Amino acid sequence: IPVPNTMKEARASKHWPLFKRAILDEIHGKMANNAWTVVKRPPNVHVLRSRFVFTIKYKDDGSVDKIKTRFIACGYSQVEGCDYSKVFAATLPGVSFRVLCAAINDEDLETDHIDAVKAFTQADIDHLIYVECPEMPDDPKPEGKSSWVLLLHKALEGIKQGAYLWFAHNKAAWLKLGFVSWINEANLYYHAELNIRVGVFADDILAGYPAAATAAYKNIKAAYSKLIKIDSPSLCPVLKFTGVQISRDRGERTLTIRQHRYIDQLAEDYKGEFE
Repeated sequence: IPVPNTMKEARASKHWPLFKRAILDEIHGKMANNAWTVVKRPPNVHVLRSRFVFTIKYKDDGSVDKIKTRFIACGYSQVEGCDYSKVFAATLPGVSFRVLCAAINDEDLETDHIDAVKAFTQADIDHLIYVECPEMPDDPKPEGKSSWVLLLHKALEGIKQGAYLWFAHNKAAWLKLGFVSWINEANLYYHAELNIRVGVFADDILAGYPAAATAAYKNIKAAYSKLIKIDSPSLCPVLKFTGVQISRDRGERTLTIRQHRYIDQLAEDYKGEFE
């Protein structure tokens, strides 16, 4: 399915009903998180531009898994010192992800996937920021500046400090639950008493826990869900994580990671560049 770059392209797509549903889900989700208040445009203030970004996720068999839309602020229009200050947030590198997988396999841990819902909009904003209102599916954006803007209460995807604010918010949650981060990797956490290991990549979390600690892990996940809004409290064994497919042979004590589907998608996205 061709991925639209603009709302106009999305409307012109034969899959518009799917994109429209994704747009409405995105806006409703952010409003449920109290992400902003719609206010009259104050005079002489800096207002960030905004847009929708569309992505399509596929299953391993090539069928559509999910169509997602994110409403983002255009961070390039931010002014340092006015709209943001701290921006750095550590991410989980490939070598650390492989170390986590090796530990899970070596210790024969069970796995669980946690997905934070609208993760960036769960962290409180650290500056006074106004953003242009989104163009809604049944209400095309008028020409010129709207007299209404969004006053942010929570961080928004696209702002320069968004990753920093989410990282700090999520880190505080894991520390509160008794975990410590690895000395040389801020996105790997460990619970010494229960031997639970956690890896964080943006809003995706891979957890490994001993079968004997299943009840304790469920309690930790329930407590985490009170600090961070997640998609489901149910356990979800990990077969795929951030585009990496994971397969295990528990009898042979092996764990294999591959990115066949991700590579196929890259080839599809960039085939025009090499023709």
